[in-house]
Order: sequence, then C-alpha cells, then structure tokens
Amino acid sequence: MPLQKNKNGRFEFVPATSGQPGLEGIAFSGWLAPDLNLDGDSMFLDGAAELSISGTVFAGVYAGLMKFLELEPLVKVGALKRRQQLSEVKTAAFEYTRDKAIWIICIACIVAFLPGLAPVFGVLGFLGASTMSIRLVRQFFASMNEEELQKLRDAAAAAGVELNVPAPVTTTATTGDVDDEPLPTFA
Repeated sequence: MPLQKNKNGRFEFVPATSGQPGLEGIAFSGWLAPDLNLDGDSMFLDGAAELSISGTVFAGVYAGLMKFLELEPLVKVGALKRRQQLSEVKTAAFEYTRDKAIWIICIACIVAFLPGLAPVFGVLGFLGASTMSIRLVRQFFASMNEEELQKLRDAAAAAGVELNVPAPVTTTATTGDVDDEPLPTFA
C-alpha cells in the first residue's frame, strides 16, 4: 500500500516498487530507429542521429510512465492533483533523459558506425524492451486499488483468461505497532 503510517502516526507516501527506471531504458535505444529523413540509410551520421533521437524519446516516455504510475494512487485518494502529477512526470522524464543521454548517443554511434555490432545491440534492446514491459506491468498493477484489481480479475475470468496479478509487497512493523486504523480517503 503506498500510504503507510509512520512512527509519529502520520501517513506518508512510500512507493510499492522502485519507480526509478534503470538501464533498460537505454538498452532499447540501439534497437529501433525510425527513418526520420526517409532516405533509407541507417548508418553513419544519419543513423546516429535517428537512433539518438528515438532512444531519447523512448527513454523519456518510459521514465514518464513509471513516474505517472508511481504517483497515480496519490491522485486517486486526492493527496495530489493531476497537474502536480504531470509536473512530476515531466521532471522525471527530463531528468532521466538528461542523465542517460550520453549513453544513448554512444550506443547510437556504435550501432551506426559499426553495423556489425547491430545484432548484439538488437538482442540487448530486445532484453531492455522486455524488462521495460515487465516493470511497467508491475507498476500498473501496483497503482491499482483492490476494487480495481477485483474488477480486472472478474473481467478476465469472464473472458476466460487467467490473470496472475503479482501480490503487493507487504511490510510488517518490527516495533510492535499495530495498524488497525483504515487509511484515510481524501475524496
């Protein structure tokens, strides 16, 4: 549960998972490059620019989605406004892109100037995309409350699909505190 009571009896936001994207966001940059200038060339300077642009866009979108899903429970209970959430998403996407830009550009240059290494970076990109999708799905389920999860399970059961939603991470108090008070709703 993202809202937990601290020692002072106040509720604080504790993300269920680490919402920080890792290196999987930059591994995807050497995998997919749209042909932006429509010349059919993906090597040398054109290829490096296309891979760099697409890599930074994908990394920024990934970081933004992770932050959006991390803050969604706060918006649902009214502790955070949608405008504040979107501002945090923008900041997270910009900072992740800024911090990882040099790595994305290096990968793009290596793939563009040494095309023999493209299969290696293709495999790394596929692994990065797989890791990104797994983390996004877990973050999506962590951002849902129990009612929404039950509706999703019921809809999946009606469609004949077995839905294995990962169980939320629960922590126990080691000081003997008992949390028998329900979490507040701000709506």
